[in-house]
Amino acid sequence: MMMMMDSNGGRFNKLVLNMISKTLWLILICFLWINISAQDKISDFSKGTLIYDNALAMDADVMGWRMEGPGVISFKEGWMRMYSPNEKFHHVFGVHKIFLPALWLSGRCKT
Repeated sequence: MMMMMDSNGGRFNKLVLNMISKTLWLILICFLWINISAQDKISDFSKGTLIYDNALAMDADVMGWRMEGPGVISFKEGWMRMYSPNEKFHHVFGVHKIFLPALWLSGRCKT
């Protein structure tokens, strides 16, 4: 970084560094304040009832699931990999037997 020297022997450099330091402190204080404010909002959150749980770690975990589109599913070391060959199209992979009735009912409920 190139620093400019003035006739006061570097006083300009000290002023610039002081301004940068104060600006960084102000940014840090703002970040901390925003983070604390967000924590208050998160503490008001409560989870609902879990309606489905699946590790998606092996072929047996997705037995009965349906692929819509040209997606490919593979499993390696307990992780599922899903992709579209040559990234040609979008795809959806899901277990429609369980969620379609739930989605239909959720559309009829008032919130």
